[in-house]
Amino acid sequence: MLVAYLKYRRAAERTWRETPMRHVDNDRWAGAFTLAAAGRYRYTIEALAEPFRSWLADLEKRHAGGQDLASALGEGLALIRAAAERATAAADRKALAAYADR
Repeated sequence: MLVAYLKYRRAAERTWRETPMRHVDNDRWAGAFTLAAAGRYRYTIEALAEPFRSWLADLEKRHAGGQDLASALGEGLALIRAAAERATAAADRKALAAYADR
């Protein structure tokens, strides 16, 4: 599964801001941003694979098909633990670790 972000900045700025886009259908996405001031803006779209959402969609299909979920649940646990290790905020790290422990 993919996620997409609309990235934008004023032409004179160096720092990009971003807002999530929403999937419309098939290969179409939609997004918007509010102009803070008049002037020229630059924008781009960034899309990337989202491993957790991909795993979740696969898990739902396996569950609906009556398949054994032990392996798939182990993969999900590994994704959650890896996210906890990457988390920069202590509260996020703690919440993800607690979720993995459950």
